[in-house]
Amino acid sequence: GYSTTEPIIIMSPLSMLDPQDGLTYTLILRIILAPIASWGLSWSGYKKKSLSFSGAIAAFFVGFFTILTGYRLALTLLTFYYTSSKLTKLKSDYKKKVEADFKEGGSRDWKQVFANSFTGTVLCLVYLYLNGTTEIQLDLNNHYYTTLLLLAFMGHYACCNGDTWASELGILNKKDPILIITGSPVPRGTNGGVSPIGLMASLGGGSLIGICFVLGNFLFCSPSPTPLSPFIIFLLGANAGFFGSLIDSVFGATLQYSGYSKKHGRVVNCPEEGAERICGQDLLSNDQVNLLSSFLTALVTASLAALLSH
Repeated sequence: GYSTTEPIIIMSPLSMLDPQDGLTYTLILRIILAPIASWGLSWSGYKKKSLSFSGAIAAFFVGFFTILTGYRLALTLLTFYYTSSKLTKLKSDYKKKVEADFKEGGSRDWKQVFANSFTGTVLCLVYLYLNGTTEIQLDLNNHYYTTLLLLAFMGHYACCNGDTWASELGILNKKDPILIITGSPVPRGTNGGVSPIGLMASLGGGSLIGICFVLGNFLFCSPSPTPLSPFIIFLLGANAGFFGSLIDSVFGATLQYSGYSKKHGRVVNCPEEGAERICGQDLLSNDQVNLLSSFLTALVTASLAALLSH
C-alpha cells in the first residue's frame, strides 16, 4: 500500500526566493504572468458580459493566485470558466423564460465567482505556503499530503463544472425534471430537480476536469517514482462532477426555497405573494449551496484518494 509517513515540510514565503531551491526563475515568471493573464481574462469576461464589474474584480484575484500556484491548476480553472461561460449562453432565450435569476450573458457577480472558487483559491494559498511554486506530481507514496491537497482542488472544480453543466444543459431536457428527494415531477428551474441529460452532463463536466488534471501532470510536472495512475485521476474527477452535482441537488431541494409563481409563469427562488411552494426551506441562497457542495466534494475526493493509500 501507499506510505502515509511523508513529513509536512513548512516553507516560509521567503524560502521561495532562495536561488538554491531552483524556484526564483519560476516565481518571477509567474509573478509577471499571473496579473497580466488574470487581468486579460477578467476584462474579456466583463466585456462579453460573462462577468459583472464586481465579478471581474473577484475573478482577477482568483486567477492571480491560481496561476501563481501552478500552470496545472490554472489549466483547470480556465477549463471550468470557459466551458461554463459558453454553456450559460446556450439557448439563452429559452432559459430567460424559465429561470428566475437569469442574467443576460451569465454576468456572474462577485458572490457567484467566490461561491465557485473560494475553496479552490484557499487550497492554492495552502499549496503555495507548503510547496512554493514547484509543480509536484501526484504521488501518494512520495508526496502524500500534497497529493491529497491537489486532488481536493481538482474535486472542487470538478464539482463546480459538473453542477454548472448539469444546470445549463439539464434545463433543456424534453421532459420535466424530477425532485431528487421524492422522485416526483417538478417544473423546470426547480432547485433539486434532476434529469437524464443533467446527470450525464455532470458526469461529463467532472470527467473533463479529470482529463485536464491528467494533461497538466504530463505537461508541467517533473517525473515521480510512483505517480498516481492517470485513470484513477480521471475517475476521481468524473466522480466529483457527478457526486458533487447530486449533493448540490439534495441541498437545493431541502435548504433552498423553490416556488411556482403564476404571476411570472415560472419558478422563483424566494417566497413571494401568490407563489406556491414546491420544495425546500428558505435557508440558503444558490451561491451558498454551491459553496457548501463544492467544499464537501473537495473533502470527499481527498478522502477517496486517501483510501487508496491503505
